[in-house]
Amino acid sequence: MRSFRKALSFLYLLAFLILIVGVQEITAQEGTVMDVIENSNEHTILTNLLHTSEYSRVLSEDGPYTVIAPTDKAFRSMDMNLEELKNNQEKAQDVVVEHLFEGEVAAQDAEVALNLTISQESITASNGIVHITSEVIGRD
Repeated sequence: MRSFRKALSFLYLLAFLILIVGVQEITAQEGTVMDVIENSNEHTILTNLLHTSEYSRVLSEDGPYTVIAPTDKAFRSMDMNLEELKNNQEKAQDVVVEHLFEGEVAAQDAEVALNLTISQESITASNGIVHITSEVIGRD
């Protein structure tokens, strides 16, 4: 009888965890790719550049879109004037457009095509996917 209760308790716990994980995944998918990026503490520079370039509007609309999202650390490691970039719409667009794709691009395909490493792949949003990288595309 004691082992039956343990097994039953374990099954209840397992069912609860599955329910919680399922709810979190649904919540994550309700936001757009722009919401995913804006809600990340590691993508404040990209968020700023998306707003400056006005691509934030596009990424809030129906997609699907794929965003290759460099971290703040990636931007800071580059030899570029970030303040000028954040305040210049044309320059921000030049950088941002390299990281945006219409349609859904698998992480493996993006890695091969762009010659970079995706550190976190396939964060699903309601209008596409976001892949995290520690590299800025097209900037050496």
